[in-house]
Amino acid sequence: PLGAVEGEVPAQYVEGQSAVHTLTPEQANELAKQGATLLLLGVPAGTTIGIDFTSYTAGEKFGGLKMIPPGLHFLSHCAAAASDRAAAPIKAGFWFSASIGSVLVRQWDAEAEDFAAEGAIDAEQLERYALGVRNHEFDAVTGPYPYDSHGDWRALTEHLTIHALRRHQPDPCALTLPVIVSPRSCSVRTGSNGCNGWSRGA
Repeated sequence: PLGAVEGEVPAQYVEGQSAVHTLTPEQANELAKQGATLLLLGVPAGTTIGIDFTSYTAGEKFGGLKMIPPGLHFLSHCAAAASDRAAAPIKAGFWFSASIGSVLVRQWDAEAEDFAAEGAIDAEQLERYALGVRNHEFDAVTGPYPYDSHGDWRALTEHLTIHALRRHQPDPCALTLPVIVSPRSCSVRTGSNGCNGWSRGA
């Protein structure tokens, strides 16, 4: 079983969560088996992390997301210190394809304030991380995928493929865009409620 995981991310892992379904341990276990896990290693507290239509602020022990349904997803991020800068910060992100039981791992690069490119972690280490996921070693630091918005996301992307993305974007795993911010926010103004809390429109 998933131990303490019952569908809500503990406050010490993700701040301001409000749009996550409450699940029984049995439901959480089944979703974990049927979904993918995305380990996000070394993400600084305060970083804005977005998955599909939902974004939130990473806490001290945030280590990634689990129970991600199969299909295409978009992970975005905005560095914790971005809102303190005079220039507009950059929101970056990458597309990834999730499959049943898959484990994806991305390592944060503190100097670049971005996730390191795929391939930065060797195959042997990736296998150790995958084994750790299967042994539930990362349950305490990974939050559940926000299923409340998955229907909308699936409707938007059901005819999209990674091959189509590559035709229009040479590297769909490395996208950046400028972000218009207010002094207390590092998320896109339109369709978002800021960094603190769950908000549609990542």
